[in-house]
Amino acid sequence: MIRDLPELRNRAPVFADRAAAGRALVGLLEDYRASDTVVIAIPAGGVPVAAEIAALLGLALDVAPVS
Repeated sequence: MIRDLPELRNRAPVFADRAAAGRALVGLLEDYRASDTVVIAIPAGGVPVAAEIAALLGLALDVAPVS
């Protein structure tokens, strides 16, 4: 399923920081709130986004190191 937020199109910069990006994504992920879903963060930028999502939705957080 493709999710779209038209209000974010053609904006630069779209988010103030990575945590703000996570907060924006939470609305698209409400179906997962307080479930057994695990948010996987990819370092080099993804950790702050994933941490915000996990915290706001009450989900577990894990990190997948990549090289």
